[in-house]
Amino acid sequence: MIQLEIEGNSLPVKLDLGSSCQIALNEQALQRISQKKFIGLFDTRDVKGNLYKEACFTVPSIRVKNYEIEGGTIFQESLDFVNSGSLLWKPPGEEKKILPIEGRVGRRFFPSHNLLLDLPNSMLFITDSLDELKKDFWPISDFIEIPFEVNRWGIILRVETDSGQKKLILDTAATVTILKKGNEETQFDEQGRQTILTEKFIIGEQNFGPKQLFIFDIAEDMPADGILGLDFLNRYALFVNFRDSKLLIGSSKEICGEIFVL
Repeated sequence: MIQLEIEGNSLPVKLDLGSSCQIALNEQALQRISQKKFIGLFDTRDVKGNLYKEACFTVPSIRVKNYEIEGGTIFQESLDFVNSGSLLWKPPGEEKKILPIEGRVGRRFFPSHNLLLDLPNSMLFITDSLDELKKDFWPISDFIEIPFEVNRWGIILRVETDSGQKKLILDTAATVTILKKGNEETQFDEQGRQTILTEKFIIGEQNFGPKQLFIFDIAEDMPADGILGLDFLNRYALFVNFRDSKLLIGSSKEICGEIFVL
């Protein structure tokens, strides 16, 4: 969870690198921001291909700790997206948990910076310099370096599986790793979800398999084969180098649950 500060309001939000927006907030949070300016309605889509019309606003500034951007943009989250479009599955009879989350921070909130995410220890470093991390925090020489592509759908990594190479979108808001429906032989878990087990799950030159993948009916025009979710990302530290389009994966390191701006 990240605490945004807008006009003195402290807003708990989740980090969603699968989202192309800067910030998305619910209606109640937006009502507490008096200096917002409406700039129009825009089309947004979810992983299932559903289309939403969302109001967009500008605000003078948005702050996380001592990291601040001026002239930020905020979308008002659609209730349909929150209650349905953002959910991959909802087991029968299970009530949706109410969490103290008022929105999302997307990847465009960090346009000129790089990120080190240590999700197992709830840490986020916002930095210009990989050298600073090497010197002060992380001996990341043993991290695996992987190139990635970026398009309007997100950060795309190439992963080798038992059924061939797959393009997966890195998504810190997806609970599991999912794959488009294909011709693979599947089985069902205890919740009735279709899954496959791949012995190969090779990113860069390292095999992170065996890995369970969940089969999901995602948008046909999505230029990827699936999503790399938190069931994988919660096990490692990740350095996202937006400038050079490279991802580094390595060991988690317990320091403290904080946000650092270097």
